[in-house]
Amino acid sequence: MGRKDFVADLRVAKQARLPPHFSDLVTGDEDGAFQFFYNVDQAGLIRVALNVCLDEISSYPREHNYFLFSDSENVPPRVQQAISDFSSAGMRIEPMLIQLSKHLDRASCRRPDGEGSEEELDDFPEEDPDDSDEHCHDDAEFDLGDEIHGQASINRAMIDRGAAPGIQRSMEEMNIIRKKACDDLKRAKKAGFRVAYTGSLLRDNTYLTISLRVARLGLQDDTLKAWDLDKSEYLMMIIQYKEGYRSLDEVANSAIGRDVEVRVLLNKNYKLSSAEAGHACLETEAKDNSNIPKNARELFIGRTINDLIKQRLSRILKFRLVMGFTWQGAEDFYNENQSRILDEHPVNSKYYEPDDLSHLEGAPKIVKADHLSDPGNSASFPLVAMQFALRHIVRCTEFCLVCHCRTGNTFEALRPYVCSNPLCLYQYMRLGFGPSIEHELLTQPHVVDLLVSFCYSAAVARKLRSTPCGMGLEVSRGMLLAPGFHSYPPMPSVHGSAIMPQRSSAKSSCQSMSRPMNPKITKEVDFEEKSSQLIFRNNTVDPDLYCGRWIQILAGKLPEQHRRVVRIAWPIVYLGPAVLVDKTEELEFAPPHLIKPAPTPPLENSLSPSITIQYMVWNCNIDDLDFDEQQAAICGLLRLLPSVTKMITYLKDLPERSRSLSKWIDRLPSSTLGVLRWIIASNRSCIVQVDDIHGNKSAEERVSGLPGYTQFRFATGAPDKESRFLEAVKTQTAANNLKHPTVFAWHGSPLWNWHNIVREGLRFDYTAHGRAYGNGVYHALQSQTSEGYSGTRSVGQSQGWQESELGINSALCLNEIVNVPSEFISRSPYLVVAQVDWIQTRYLFVKCDSTKELDPGSIPARFLEQDPAMHPTGNSGKLIEIPAKAIRRARQPSYSINQGQKRTKLSPDTEEDEAYMSDVSEEQDCVVLREERNIQDTYDDSRTKFTPGNLDHASLPLLHAPAYATSQATKALQRELKNILGVQDAQPQQELGWYLDPDSVNNVYQWIFEVHSFEKKLPLAMDMQKVGIQSVVLELRFGKNYPFSPPFVRVIRPRFLPFMNGGGGHVTAGGALCMELLTNDGWNPASTIEAVLLQVRMAISSTDPKPARLHNVLDTDYSAYEAKEAYERACRAHGVSSLALILDSLDSDNA
Repeated sequence: MGRKDFVADLRVAKQARLPPHFSDLVTGDEDGAFQFFYNVDQAGLIRVALNVCLDEISSYPREHNYFLFSDSENVPPRVQQAISDFSSAGMRIEPMLIQLSKHLDRASCRRPDGEGSEEELDDFPEEDPDDSDEHCHDDAEFDLGDEIHGQASINRAMIDRGAAPGIQRSMEEMNIIRKKACDDLKRAKKAGFRVAYTGSLLRDNTYLTISLRVARLGLQDDTLKAWDLDKSEYLMMIIQYKEGYRSLDEVANSAIGRDVEVRVLLNKNYKLSSAEAGHACLETEAKDNSNIPKNARELFIGRTINDLIKQRLSRILKFRLVMGFTWQGAEDFYNENQSRILDEHPVNSKYYEPDDLSHLEGAPKIVKADHLSDPGNSASFPLVAMQFALRHIVRCTEFCLVCHCRTGNTFEALRPYVCSNPLCLYQYMRLGFGPSIEHELLTQPHVVDLLVSFCYSAAVARKLRSTPCGMGLEVSRGMLLAPGFHSYPPMPSVHGSAIMPQRSSAKSSCQSMSRPMNPKITKEVDFEEKSSQLIFRNNTVDPDLYCGRWIQILAGKLPEQHRRVVRIAWPIVYLGPAVLVDKTEELEFAPPHLIKPAPTPPLENSLSPSITIQYMVWNCNIDDLDFDEQQAAICGLLRLLPSVTKMITYLKDLPERSRSLSKWIDRLPSSTLGVLRWIIASNRSCIVQVDDIHGNKSAEERVSGLPGYTQFRFATGAPDKESRFLEAVKTQTAANNLKHPTVFAWHGSPLWNWHNIVREGLRFDYTAHGRAYGNGVYHALQSQTSEGYSGTRSVGQSQGWQESELGINSALCLNEIVNVPSEFISRSPYLVVAQVDWIQTRYLFVKCDSTKELDPGSIPARFLEQDPAMHPTGNSGKLIEIPAKAIRRARQPSYSINQGQKRTKLSPDTEEDEAYMSDVSEEQDCVVLREERNIQDTYDDSRTKFTPGNLDHASLPLLHAPAYATSQATKALQRELKNILGVQDAQPQQELGWYLDPDSVNNVYQWIFEVHSFEKKLPLAMDMQKVGIQSVVLELRFGKNYPFSPPFVRVIRPRFLPFMNGGGGHVTAGGALCMELLTNDGWNPASTIEAVLLQVRMAISSTDPKPARLHNVLDTDYSAYEAKEAYERACRAHGVSSLALILDSLDSDNA
């Protein structure tokens, strides 16, 4: 292996026909290196030398990485970028060259009918999964006995990987693989996941899915909203076995992407068809998400998670298996010892320390489980891989999005970010590892508008403290003359934000902005506007022009415009549609796809009447400009940015699976898109829009008492700032025994200050208007005072971003401040706070051109109790009320929560019912669970004993036929009763797990069941055995709309320990079953009573989040009234409709 394989493959590559445009492949000067040439243009005039070397030749051909570079001086920028972006880890030399050829050809904009077309590339072999088996197996079908019919059915996937070609595995070996696959899937299913697969697990290109409903992740509502997650969706992992099933040991000794492909996404169902799964795994690196199945979508950090799994999971698993590390230990060892040999240094004991899960105390068990730590387990790769993915998804705020190291945050963050490593920051901004622009636009359009508007105002006023350097952004020199860009010295800030030292050149910005245009920068050419052609005379060419580059056109009769070079056929250059700076005369945009130009017409026909224009190429790198010019360039680029609505409209016109602004190549220059990415990614605060410009508002998130403003909430501030603030709150609360740890106060500042405030918080290291009351950040308890410092601009003033739909005129914020007034510099008339870490913005209020006159709003149902001595007021002089959502839930227990005008604590029953809400399972899962019971040989030793017929029905609340009975419901219930009794007669009681006495059914609208035969290891089973109880007695009541409405299910006896006292099992404090399946919103009319009983039994047996336990008071049954109250409380907590008619019948029940 290693060097021997590399030398052999390189020899074969030299003798074979190279891909198109590659030539002269030779061995390099160093071990593990080679070189060849690439012809960039069709004529072969531009020839680039490419050097390739391996990071570790000993890892070839499985875990190696290629490093590509060129020492040629004539490499076009697009080709250079393509070389830098290319990745082909774990590929052999020939497939790598094929992929590289395609990659470079796309960057070179080759014509489809020219040399290097796709037809030529198709001559070379390439993996293409063949999904011929469309049958999809659900969880039940884990018996693979029918897959092996004899040696004739064994294909190349059954060849022993260590033997010579043609040697097949024996039937004994195949049976071992089959049993291992079966056991692995059963373990994943027993752990609480939904498992399905397509085809045969012993053949090529089998696809396995392992899923978990988002509702079971235990995430808070704020987190679900920020991450754009829907509780009804499934978090799904797709595993493709390219050459038959592979065990955990085999995967750990290979590489993800070679024999096994893994991808994580969201899906509406828990399984996929063979075609959907194959499409999803065929191009796992597709950046436009075009390969996502129809009902699926990308996770908000899907690219980061999928890259992590592909690049690191195999190595991390190997460290865990060989060295015995924990998850955190294995990941730390990987990060800190990548270049070391395992035996070279002694292993630090820190890698064996248990993972710290103290902050996940309330999280569901399935999120914290570690299959590899269970003693005696033969580990299941699907289960381990899913647990690894869950670790980095649920806890994504703890890890860097780029290097995946722990960030060290000491607070509960809401959004993931990156660590302070400069390389991580660069990749986060430049390479798109940060937040998805498209996701932000579609979910928080007004937040994007807000951030762009703030950035534009700061750039116009020359108040930016940082610019997007290192991102390769290019502009034309003419864009530095952006209208509205101030030529006067920077204006000082008000009270708050500091001004960074100017990095301008020796000449003032005023002089540099007004100097005449260099004739070498502007070029003259004939322009045919109708056909969008530049026509070069006298056989002249412009070497700065190439396909994809943008130019700025200047002509007296034409408005300033920018166009993209679509195609070059000298002496004619074909341009894309115009993007006009004059927005009042903006042309219609091109279609979203790349324009395919018509065949080049004869030259004499192209020389139609034209005008002579001047143009400038976008060849000025923003990094080469002085600081003032960089801000002018940002203004120029943002003037070309379409409005948020136009961008959203464009995205929604694209297929949902391939929505990307990078496709809008003829309207949105890559540099403009880069600035937009920088604006969004550099905002480390998590801002949530509360209102919109049309007057819609969220009452439970809106601060009352401030009409006329659009509100935004800071769910969390910048990570480092938030961490220091929370530490200050904790320290000062303990030191001063504070009843109210923080207070809230207003702060106003001009528009050009807010871009920096949002990112860095408030500072005061520059004196603007004097400091009569001392040095510090100034606040006021009256909003009118702070409004006077907000610097309201006139409508239409040039400082504002022209395409903004908010049209922001002014802004002020409501800050949370550590409540130690004795440490303030001043308390009257202003609150002057010198400790900047004691201040954290919680709400932002903006006054907009288009904002409807919003009323003050009603008081939120849950708001924070504030310090009476420092209660802020609104612009009407009345006290404002701040929603409880202003602070994270982890801090809310230290506050009293107000409901209406009555101050109370949160109801424990509300928390209890919320934690109990169960997942909805489909009908086919019932078959799965029955099949799983057949795995065991006997049940007598593993389950509690039950004897039918011992229940005294005279002690039960039996009902007469209800007045609301209908013939439709009666017939449906009679059919169900017949089916239930048939199932009961056909299966042994201990396998079935429930019992219905036929003689007890005098009314088909009320059934009494006994649930029994629980696994002895369950705490509930132990409690039942201790007190001599054999079964849990349930009542099912049906309404007139059955089967279109669910039954009401409750426990009659015995009593269960309430959740607030340590109980579980999805039984509420009143005995009602709290399951989404049993609500009008979650009910499926196709569900049978057998399925309902199975789900109820599962819920009672569940140990997540806590196992069910019996109450110490067992001589009193649950009453119907208790069950009704608990059920209605749970429905209200989750916003679902209850079963009104059935519940009314409970009122007359005296049981």
